[in-house]
Order: sequence, then C-alpha cells, then structure tokens
Amino acid sequence: MLLAYIFEVDIDIFNDRDLKEKPHDDLLGKSPRDVMQSFGVEWGRKLIHPDIWVKRVENLIDHYLRLVLSDVRFDN
Repeated sequence: MLLAYIFEVDIDIFNDRDLKEKPHDDLLGKSPRDVMQSFGVEWGRKLIHPDIWVKRVENLIDHYLRLVLSDVRFDN
C-alpha cells in the first residue's frame, strides 16, 4: 500500500481492526484510519477529481469477471 511505503510503516497497521484506530507515532500522531480517510477524500476527491475512486473501480471492472465492493463511503 502506498501509505505504508510513504510513512515507512508496516502495512498491517492499515489493515488490523484495532491498530488502524490508534494514533501512531510514525504517522505524526494520526491513526491509520485518519490518514487513509484524508488521502482518499482530501487528496483524491477534492484535489484530483470527485470521481477518482469511481473511475478506478470502473477500470477494475473491465479486468475482472467478479468484483465485490464491501464498503463505500459516498454515493458515487
């Protein structure tokens, strides 16, 4: 995952249910969840394009026969 690479942290802190809720020193006191939300919304949707993640999923749909989206934050 890009964020684990950028902050030089173990990717598990972004995936583990408990770890992703706790502030982390290497994330400047932010929780992994806060960092992921900021990246997805502030950078992705606001800075790049409101439909950045929709376009990404559309691209995935073109390459896979089956795709499950287990969670979505916004209607689009």
